[in-house]
Amino acid sequence: MIVHCPGCSQTYFLPPDAVAGFKNPTSSQSDLGWWLSCGFCDHQLWQSYEQSLPSFPTIMEMDDSELSSLGVPSQDRTPFIKSAKASNRSWVFGVASLLIVLISLGGVGYLYQKPLMLFWYQTIGKPILPSPKPLHLNNVSYTLKASDSEGDDSQILTVKGQIVNAAATSRLTPIIRVSVWTDCQETTSGVISAQGDCLYFEWVFKPDSAQIGGSTWLPFETSYPVSAKVRRVEVAISPF
Repeated sequence: MIVHCPGCSQTYFLPPDAVAGFKNPTSSQSDLGWWLSCGFCDHQLWQSYEQSLPSFPTIMEMDDSELSSLGVPSQDRTPFIKSAKASNRSWVFGVASLLIVLISLGGVGYLYQKPLMLFWYQTIGKPILPSPKPLHLNNVSYTLKASDSEGDDSQILTVKGQIVNAAATSRLTPIIRVSVWTDCQETTSGVISAQGDCLYFEWVFKPDSAQIGGSTWLPFETSYPVSAKVRRVEVAISPF
């Protein structure tokens, strides 16, 4: 058995047959052990049977040369060395298994990178915005200005914006529809929106250019006099 002296911190091997009265412990002999005298410092120590059994850390820390330096006979070193080798094999097997799993995950990710990226953006990451239509409006704004005509209380509504052609080829310039919404008591159109206002009037126009080049944009501007209070203005590409 391996004995560690608390007096001088010396560790050495003591053959079991060198200890008189060696017996296997039973439930009624839990305190079975031996009083020993350290051969280096003469310190008296109690070595219980449980303490005499080699622990797992002791097995892992000792190789053949260390066991030899403790005086462990060669025939008694085999259990220690086999246990240490088995532990080393388990460690190598665990690392190899982890590498195989990581390589497999990397291969699956490479083969299915597009579906995985789409799944990521749709569930966890930034949502994928739908691609804009080939023709769409951008930077649309409107202003109201008092009429310059004397005695005219109406205002001039001016709408500006851009028609963007996202396609690579040229497209025909579309017709633009402008809808003006006001308080329902100021109009008799009878068209009521979900916001609770009513359609005052609407008009359509087409910019001067007949076509819009591919991957470019065309500015537009239109004006119309209004006499009612404008609550909001809608500008869209007319389907007609």
